[in-house]
Amino acid sequence: MALPITYQEVERVYQRLLLNGVRCLAVSSAQPGEGVSLMVDALAKRAASVGKRVLIVDFNLFHPRIGADNWQWRHGQPPESRIGTHDAVHCLPAPIDAATRLNLKEPGQLEALVKEWAEQYDLVLFDCAAQQLNNQSNLPPARVMAAADGVVLCYMAGVTASCQLKTCCQQLSQDGVNILGVVINDRFNPPLKLELIRNLQKLSKYWPKLTTWLATKVTDSQLLSLRH
Repeated sequence: MALPITYQEVERVYQRLLLNGVRCLAVSSAQPGEGVSLMVDALAKRAASVGKRVLIVDFNLFHPRIGADNWQWRHGQPPESRIGTHDAVHCLPAPIDAATRLNLKEPGQLEALVKEWAEQYDLVLFDCAAQQLNNQSNLPPARVMAAADGVVLCYMAGVTASCQLKTCCQQLSQDGVNILGVVINDRFNPPLKLELIRNLQKLSKYWPKLTTWLATKVTDSQLLSLRH
């Protein structure tokens, strides 16, 4: 599954990055499975489509993008990046090496790497683990996010409680993380307009003309097009 680069929400996030001068963006969530990697990949493709060089760094140690092989971090130093799904998009694996994780926890270490990456790439994207996935041996997601210029949080509406998102934002703010915004994933909470159209389609075999007329009215409704 992938988000098209023409997706309205992707474009809004991308334009926000440009307006805020963000060179390094972390993407995370309160809970796992809220579409973080989808957003990272979509932003990378959007930037690459206009000739920008992009680096995706996998910081999700719980569910790494790529399996471990000889392409690994060593004592705090990343390996050579590899080309991803686009020639202008490069990737780095998750730092699963224990010595690397310990090194990156030290103040200034990750920030120094971000500075180096920003000299080579137009946009650096951190694919972070969910905020709740934090333990003593892991590289804390908040530590990674604090090293970026800002963070965008993905929120699965209808699945994750709003109080969990609020708690996540409060904790990140206390850790010095610059929260740029929240992207709402409506996969399990579709807008009212789409739900009405979906239910009308069920009735089309009984009253095709009536349901077609009603679906057109629903589609053209300005009120139902408003997003809160």
